[in-house]
Amino acid sequence: MGSCTSDDQLLTEEGSGFVPPPFVNISVELVSNRVFDPKKNASNLKIVKDTVDDYSKTEGIKYPSDNIKQSIVDHGGKFAVLFEIEDDARCDEVRRFIRGAKQHSKELSYAVLKCDGEKTQIL
Repeated sequence: MGSCTSDDQLLTEEGSGFVPPPFVNISVELVSNRVFDPKKNASNLKIVKDTVDDYSKTEGIKYPSDNIKQSIVDHGGKFAVLFEIEDDARCDEVRRFIRGAKQHSKELSYAVLKCDGEKTQIL
């Protein structure tokens, strides 16, 4: 039982039948309660990022911030940050994280979540 024969197949991704989940493009727009004012973009961005960072630390969740593109947007007159996730994140995990972060902070009004192949969701 403890010896290998030449008929044994190495378990590799290719040989195991494992199919990795398809890469899903995910974007999240976190809309704050603050009025969009270009002069306050830097401070408002810090508030939103601190909210996300604080929640992730509280929950012990690590997110690869170097794989997340961030940009400031005017969302209907409100300050918002668009996060474009360039990683193998799963939409349900991102959804759960965003819901928690939103509940954790009075700064966030709502979030718009877009995942490839799914309807856009307002959280």
